[in-house]
Amino acid sequence: LYGNVVTNAKFVFTSDFGTGFKENSPQNIIVSPNPVTNGNITVSCYSKTATQANLQVLDFTGKTLFDKKVILTAGENNLDFSLPESLKGIYVVKLSSSGAVWNKMVILE
Repeated sequence: LYGNVVTNAKFVFTSDFGTGFKENSPQNIIVSPNPVTNGNITVSCYSKTATQANLQVLDFTGKTLFDKKVILTAGENNLDFSLPESLKGIYVVKLSSSGAVWNKMVILE
């Protein structure tokens, strides 16, 4: 299951932690496994309420390789997706929700 590919996107890496916390936004994300060996990735997060979010994977040049709108339910969420096994290197998984942004580095082997 692939999301939409976006070109000409700009990306600025800030940190491994979210910024702009709001009452209804997830407090942290976990990306597993890390490193990824088969292209299958799970992003886990907790949300206090149901909300819409955007899940992306970016390379360090700013190119968006994966882009998908997701619905987070109240409580624990596990978002599963796959990337082509041919992708190798270090990427950033980005989850945006309710004005907050979380970035986690992931290694694809």
